[in-house]
Amino acid sequence: MRTSRTLYLYVTIQYTESKTPSGRAIRTNSFLTLEAVFRHMTVEYLDLSSIREGLWVVLDALVGLWRRKGYRASQAGILSGMGFDQLDPYLIVYGYISRGLLAKRSSAFQLTREGLEALTIVSDVAETIREDAEFPEFDGGKLLGAVVYALYDWQNSYPGAEEYLKYLGEVRERVARLKSENPKAFKLVAMTLPRLKFDEGYTVERLLDAAEKVALSHAHPS
Repeated sequence: MRTSRTLYLYVTIQYTESKTPSGRAIRTNSFLTLEAVFRHMTVEYLDLSSIREGLWVVLDALVGLWRRKGYRASQAGILSGMGFDQLDPYLIVYGYISRGLLAKRSSAFQLTREGLEALTIVSDVAETIREDAEFPEFDGGKLLGAVVYALYDWQNSYPGAEEYLKYLGEVRERVARLKSENPKAFKLVAMTLPRLKFDEGYTVERLLDAAEKVALSHAHPS
């Protein structure tokens, strides 16, 4: 499958109206389809039910990884942390599919080797910042979900599996190094990374750059 840096998403929404007992009209919506079109790329059409299937595979793997580290987690808990919009988890999973982290085998989605490695790195970063992130101790995995969201490639800068894995590995190394070398700057990252909205141009790299500058200025005050 050829890749491209440009992703367009089109969402068809069905609106339904109902009334409260007092007669006030309320409007709700349900997603009918989620279509993706890549420029210069051949992709298999995936409707929302297919992407949802992939999402549960990802959530199940994350629950297992987090529990093996000794923390409580549920699919619902992790999902609650995956972004600021109800579409975010689906966009993440579609991106995983396009990068070859998730693949359909025997008509069912499975994580590829690269996919499991990616989620393992994400869970490592979540564990590194966990004590300093000041999330509730028993959050059901919400922190892990927030890190999944934060470390997704929202700018589509790493469209291939190996590129994305390299990026994740570099983030893991930088976070761990900051924790050992400058606890105050690390605290800034741990508090901020799982709370920032990253799909509007800001990136984890920029956050780490800023924290490292703070660490450097403290090490060499003028």
